[in-house]
Amino acid sequence: MGTAVLLNSVTDLFLEADDTISSAIRTLDKNSVKLVMVVDDKYQLLGTVTDGDIRRALLNHCSLEHPIKDVMNKNPKVINDQESELKAKQMMKLYDIPAVPKVSGGRIVGLVGHQKIKKYDNPVFFNHRSHATNDRGAMSIGNRLRWAPS
Repeated sequence: MGTAVLLNSVTDLFLEADDTISSAIRTLDKNSVKLVMVVDDKYQLLGTVTDGDIRRALLNHCSLEHPIKDVMNKNPKVINDQESELKAKQMMKLYDIPAVPKVSGGRIVGLVGHQKIKKYDNPVFFNHRSHATNDRGAMSIGNRLRWAPS
C-alpha cells in the first residue's frame, strides 16, 4: 500500500507561502507524490497543496498568480516523528491523501507516501533557496534519518 520514500531533493516538494498557484502546479507536475509542502524559512510546515486545492481555487476565480497561502490546507494530516509509518499509511487510506508529512516540533523531518521516488542509502543534503549556504539539513523519510543539527 504505502512506501516510505527518500527524495532526491526535498526542494522538489517545498514552496513558500507567497509562491503562486502557477508555481504549485509546476511543482505538482514534476513530482510523483502529488503533494506540495508549504514551509517557512525554518522548514516549519505551514500547510500542503494538492491538485484538488488548486482546482477549487481556480473554480473560485483565483488567478494563477494568486499566492498559495490562500489556497493551501492549513491543517494537513501529519504524524509526529515518534509515530509509525503504519499510522501514516492508514491515514492515507482513510483520508484518500497521497502522502503524510512526518514532523517534529512542526518541522518537517520526513514524508510517507504511496509513490517511491528514488531510493538512496545515504541522506540527501539540500539548501533551500531561502537559507544561507551554511544552513543545511538532511531529509529523512520514515525512521531512517533525521535533520542534521543547525
